[in-house]
Amino acid sequence: MNSFTSTFMSIWRTASSLMIVALLLTAVSACSQSDARQERLQELMPAMVHIEGGTFSMGDMVEEGDANELPVHEVSVQTFAIASHEVTFDLYDFFAESTGRDLPGDEGWGRETRPVTNVSWHDGNALAAWLSERTGRSFRLPTEAEWEYMGRAGTDAPYPWGSNISREYANYGPNDCCGKGTGIFGRDEWEYTAPVGSFEPSPWGLYDTAGNVWEWVSDCWNDSYEGAPTNGNSWDEGDCARSPLRGGSWTHYSRNIRAANRNDNDRTSAGNGYGIRLAEDI
Repeated sequence: MNSFTSTFMSIWRTASSLMIVALLLTAVSACSQSDARQERLQELMPAMVHIEGGTFSMGDMVEEGDANELPVHEVSVQTFAIASHEVTFDLYDFFAESTGRDLPGDEGWGRETRPVTNVSWHDGNALAAWLSERTGRSFRLPTEAEWEYMGRAGTDAPYPWGSNISREYANYGPNDCCGKGTGIFGRDEWEYTAPVGSFEPSPWGLYDTAGNVWEWVSDCWNDSYEGAPTNGNSWDEGDCARSPLRGGSWTHYSRNIRAANRNDNDRTSAGNGYGIRLAEDI
C-alpha cells in the first residue's frame, strides 16, 4: 500500500468515526429531548381521582331546574377515574404545540394554570386520544351520568357543598342572569376564569365542578331524560351534532352551577366559557 492510499484510508477511518460519534450524539440528544418532554407532560397532567362506582338519582331532585333535567331517574355508574381539575392552558398548549394545532385564545385573561377555554367537543376528544397514545392509558371525556355522579359527590343537594350558593366555594356570575357585575367578593376574586384549584375541593377531592368553565361530556344531546341509559354509559342517540356541557361557568348565574344543571351546544362550538375535564377508564 503506497503512502497516498495509506493516508486516504486513515482520513476515511477518522471521518467515519467522527460521523458515527455525531450520529450517536444526535440520537442521545433526541432521546434526552424526548425524555424531557415526557417528564414535562407528566408534570402537566392533572391528578386522576378514583371514583368508586355506585347508584344515584340523576336529575333535578329539588325542583329548581329546567324540564331537560327530568325525569329524575336512577343510574348505576361503574368505577372510573376523573381529573381533579379542569385541563389547564399549560397542558393544552403542550398538546397543541406537539401536534401542530392552533393555540386557543385566552381573551387576555392569562394562560398557564387557568382552565383552557375556547375549545370544542372535538378538541377535548383529540386531547384525550393524544394523551392515551402518549401514556398508554385510556383517557376520554366523561359521560353525562359520570359527570353528575362526581359533581354531586355523594349528596342530593344542588351543590357539592350543600343547599346554599356561596362564592366561598365557586367562581360564577351574578345571582341573576347575566354578567359578573358586582358579584366579585369573598373567595371569588376573579372577574373571569380562576386558576384551577383556587377553591376548596368537593368531598370527593375534585376542584371547580361548580363554576369556572363549562365542561364538555361525551353524550349526544337530548331535551329530556326520557329513555336515557341507566348504566352510566354515554347516550349516543339523539342530536349527535350537539353535546351537553356541565358545571356552569365564570359568567353564568348561580342556578347554572347546580350539579343537575344542563347546557348544550354544537360540538364545533368553542366559547370562552367552554373547557375540558378528562376521565379515564380503570
